[in-house]
Amino acid sequence: MCGLAVAGLAAGTAGAASSEPPTSDAATAAAADEIQFPIAYEVGQTAVQTGRFTTEMSGSMLGGESFTVDFEMAMTSEVIEVDEDGSGVLQITFDSTEVLEAPDGADLSTLDDLVGVSYTQEFDADGEMGDVELADEDSLTDDQRDAFEEFGDQAQAATVTFPEVAVAVGDTWSEETEIESEGIEIPMTLDYELVALDAETYTLEMTASSEFSDEIQGTDVDGDVLATGTVVGRRDNPLAMSVTQNQAITMHADGEGSLELVIDLTLEADGLPLPA
Repeated sequence: MCGLAVAGLAAGTAGAASSEPPTSDAATAAAADEIQFPIAYEVGQTAVQTGRFTTEMSGSMLGGESFTVDFEMAMTSEVIEVDEDGSGVLQITFDSTEVLEAPDGADLSTLDDLVGVSYTQEFDADGEMGDVELADEDSLTDDQRDAFEEFGDQAQAATVTFPEVAVAVGDTWSEETEIESEGIEIPMTLDYELVALDAETYTLEMTASSEFSDEIQGTDVDGDVLATGTVVGRRDNPLAMSVTQNQAITMHADGEGSLELVIDLTLEADGLPLPA
């Protein structure tokens, strides 16, 4: 699944800006003009988010049939450590899961084993996410470990990092990256724009498209990807983000047919409605 990973520099206004809520009318007007990322992490910051992950698969490779996998999970995130350089550690706990739709015969009961599982994730001072490690792994069952290995990375799909300079509404930046789908590494250019900013929240939009070709087990595969997304986040809490994202992937394998994947993600933080 394509994460909202951002790197590079903004093309636009640079200079001092604050990610803290203003304390006067004059400060409010100035702070609403631009924002400096990354927003500082502080021990004790928390966010509760509900994510919905939907994948639709169709195409001649599936005999003309189509399948949908649709599930929700709720997670609580907390900053548990911040070092002097601004890096630190998050702890994320799976609070609940629910399967909304699955193909006949598919067993997604493994999702239930995620409930109560916690993991930690390191972050750098620039906001880039690092190593992931299960918390209290020795106390977990084999089923819980297997569930995390199978589904745990879904919770990280909305990770966002930001340009290092202050940005204003209309500023854009890009990143060259790769996403992995069905065993294929797909190069992509992600284009971002800051589309709204006020004293409390910011809104980013992302678009990306790519054409690719590769070989899997001796079979030539080619296709294309189109991805779009919107992020609304709080200026005083880097964990509080609500996200919508759509990714459409079309692949054709010589002699085997075509496969189409449509992946939709929503991640809603408490008190921060999803982007319209």
